[in-house]
Amino acid sequence: MYFGRVRILLAGALLTVVAVQTADPLDARSKGRPDAPVTVYEMADFQCPACRTFATTVLPTLEREFVETGKVRWVFINLPLTSIHANAIAAAEVAVCAGRQGRFWPTHDLLYSEQDDWARLTQPRNALIALAQRAGADKAKLVACVNGGTA
Repeated sequence: MYFGRVRILLAGALLTVVAVQTADPLDARSKGRPDAPVTVYEMADFQCPACRTFATTVLPTLEREFVETGKVRWVFINLPLTSIHANAIAAAEVAVCAGRQGRFWPTHDLLYSEQDDWARLTQPRNALIALAQRAGADKAKLVACVNGGTA
């Protein structure tokens, strides 16, 4: 197995199945040129206050100086800290589902800017979906995705 292709070999090459991955699965959560000389993988939790501070104060400068100039590709990796952030997984799921509609980054920004409003909710799902809608994602597709990983 190697990146971009999957090979299954049975009985000494009697059967070969090749599946070609046509798109980078991280594209929806990436900013910058795919061929930038440096790729930064940010691992963060949408419910983390320190992550919010970084996303709202530092990241815009890094984007302007490094991502927009083609020096860096920025990739967001969800790292929900469930032991201290009960709503982190729900936020990550909604963000990834919004990303399937090309709305990851606007949802990312709203999740952080509105963190105080949804982070303490016992049932955050509707509030999170509403944020992704505000970011331009289609509600029906979001709900289908969150419910079953589709759309």
